Amino acid sequence: MRRLRSVVAAVSSAALVTVGVIAGTSAVADAHDRAPRHPWPPPHSKVTVTPLATGLTASKAVANGPSGSVLYGVQTADGNGALMARLPFWGQPVQLASLPASPSDIAMARHGDVWVLFGKAESEEGGPPPTQGQIQVQQKLYLVSSSTGTMRLVADLGAYAAQHPDPTDLENDPADSNPYGLASLRDGSVLVADAGANSVRRVWPNGHIQQVAHLPNATLATPPGQGLPPTLPAEAVPTSVAVGPDGAWYVGQLNGFPFTPGAADVFRIRPGMHDATCSLTARHGACTVYAKGFTSIMDIAFDHRGSMYVLEFAKDGVGAVESDPTAPPPPAVLLKVRQNHRTELGAGKMFLPGGVVAAPRSDTLYVTDWQLAPGQGRLLKVSQ
Repeated sequence: MRRLRSVVAAVSSAALVTVGVIAGTSAVADAHDRAPRHPWPPPHSKVTVTPLATGLTASKAVANGPSGSVLYGVQTADGNGALMARLPFWGQPVQLASLPASPSDIAMARHGDVWVLFGKAESEEGGPPPTQGQIQVQQKLYLVSSSTGTMRLVADLGAYAAQHPDPTDLENDPADSNPYGLASLRDGSVLVADAGANSVRRVWPNGHIQQVAHLPNATLATPPGQGLPPTLPAEAVPTSVAVGPDGAWYVGQLNGFPFTPGAADVFRIRPGMHDATCSLTARHGACTVYAKGFTSIMDIAFDHRGSMYVLEFAKDGVGAVESDPTAPPPPAVLLKVRQNHRTELGAGKMFLPGGVVAAPRSDTLYVTDWQLAPGQGRLLKVSQ
């Protein structure tokens, strides 16, 4: 499990020194808050989890594709990457494009093209350094052509971060950038959750980048028994962004060391906002807390019925794995959140999760897991 530390560090260097908040100690949800009110959700008994692809490496990215297909990114045997497509009801996976590295996220763009996002290139602890391809595309956003499979550079998010440093940086690295999550918008632009910059940014196909919102630091309570101060300042570390049924933009956060369960929030950003500062306490505003009490969020998604899905690293967070890297990893947690209820789906059947997406016109979800275990990654179909 040595790879875990490097991958968590890749989400944000801040993740290793920030601290999770105990549920209920900070944000007050706004009028749209539908956070659950009971301690731990029961599993959904009718859920089935079916592997659609196995034996994958670095398979975090997943998205809906055309004609009912699901798209996902992988690392290939030569250390490069590939964009894959799978029809859930037929056939074998098909490679759509060769990539220089495995992407951190993907999303459908206009005209059948695909947004492909690459995060910060990180080497595994004690392992080989990043490949030249990984270094070349790190912190950049591309469009992959549906007709030719070729990549076009759209935006250098690392360069943007260097020109627009994080004003609340706690790591002495205000230019840090690790683009981690994507969400396409109807006008052809795309939202990017930058875990290193603690920001959400909007990018247009012509390369224009706009600051949407900055997620705030928080002073968070530390878990007992770890010899830590009672509270520590922590950066937000946004990992995911999705468009909700109301058209608003929702952002999930990881939070970092010591990965206290119940630390992570989902923020709601009014659509069209720019240069907003998110609030942990305000009921109304451009960016407020929508729901809280989550743990180490890896990804979020919405289905056609308006339910929100939150994919958590594990019930007890990243710290549960970090405390004993030699032990088998605990199960991931996939929560269905609707009104005042949250329900766990597929309990005990997913591990080391990557991403989640809801099929557009059904109750089907697609999840990638074992993303930290080379050759063990899977693309899963979760049916309710």
